[in-house]
Amino acid sequence: MKTLVLSVAVTMLAAGLAVADDDYPVAVEDLPQAVSASVQAYFPGAEIVSAKTDEDDGRRTFDLKVDYKDLVLRVETRADGRIREIDMDRGYKGLVRTLGREASLSEVGVGALPQEVQGAVADIFPGSKIVSAAQGEDGGRTYYRLRAKQRSLLLRLDVRADGRVLDIDTEK
Repeated sequence: MKTLVLSVAVTMLAAGLAVADDDYPVAVEDLPQAVSASVQAYFPGAEIVSAKTDEDDGRRTFDLKVDYKDLVLRVETRADGRIREIDMDRGYKGLVRTLGREASLSEVGVGALPQEVQGAVADIFPGSKIVSAAQGEDGGRTYYRLRAKQRSLLLRLDVRADGRVLDIDTEK
């Protein structure tokens, strides 16, 4: 009887784990044309390194790893090519440092941004428009938190004063 109960418990646990992680790899060459075309439209010359597919709210989505201008981005797109999310999370070490970095932000005018910062955004997202900016400090270095409009997406970017991109996220 104990063996039967243990077997049932293991089977139920395995079934629950399978449902929780229902994404599976997809060969890059097997992606829908609309997905590949959309990635090229947002990131000209980018290479899709890997892909997984999943069902999200009853819709098929693709989670892509994209190599673009020496950055590795995670891009989520629908099967019709609509990009839902862009993420480059390099992270910041330590909660205290993260809180200090966030607390240091103060609004600045977009026109006051260093040319290196504006150039970095224009290089990564050609045709985008920076809509707001804040200046802060991270580990003794000045960085800028930007909100930029790229096609249909509103992005949040953290860019150091020297133009190094620290983080990219899609705002919802």
